[in-house]
Amino acid sequence: MATRNTGGSEGPRDMTPGSSENPGRGMPAPTLKDQAADLGRKATQGARDVATEAQSQARNRIERGKQDAATTLSSVATTLLQSGLQLRDDQQQIAGEYVERAARQIERAANYVQNADLREVVDEVEDFARRRPALFIGSAFAAGLLAARFLKSSRTTPRRKEETPLEPYMDREVPPSVARDIGGPTSEPETWQEPPL
Repeated sequence: MATRNTGGSEGPRDMTPGSSENPGRGMPAPTLKDQAADLGRKATQGARDVATEAQSQARNRIERGKQDAATTLSSVATTLLQSGLQLRDDQQQIAGEYVERAARQIERAANYVQNADLREVVDEVEDFARRRPALFIGSAFAAGLLAARFLKSSRTTPRRKEETPLEPYMDREVPPSVARDIGGPTSEPETWQEPPL
């Protein structure tokens, strides 16, 4: 099979892998294999850099979350402790004692969360889940319910205005004075009177 010359010079070109495409430069041109290997090295290094950055950001977020959780738990413990003292002052010794015990337990949990290593916490949770799976699932369910309740109660967006008691009525059935009081439309003149029964 004949080699076709498309470069415009006379004679066949040497296309062997080690041959030089640029004879005037003194360095052989990189082969396709060398270019692919170089591209692979660059891609691998880029992936490592991205992974390292992602791990760093995840660690920072987890640390902030740990600190926030510890602060919240400490706040709850302080509030419970004050409530327990108030109960004791109100001559409710037993209830006050239970509330204070709960406050101390929560305070210990806050200290643990603040000082524990993330890997250690994960290992302990996994160990607990293996030893007592039913209790773990029940606790996770209860925590989910509490979190949902907390998020629902802390919602700051107001309810939609359309959910007023005016909706079941047609605008002609509601007297204008009532419609005006609740901000609804008034379609009748001000002189409208209710018919006697």
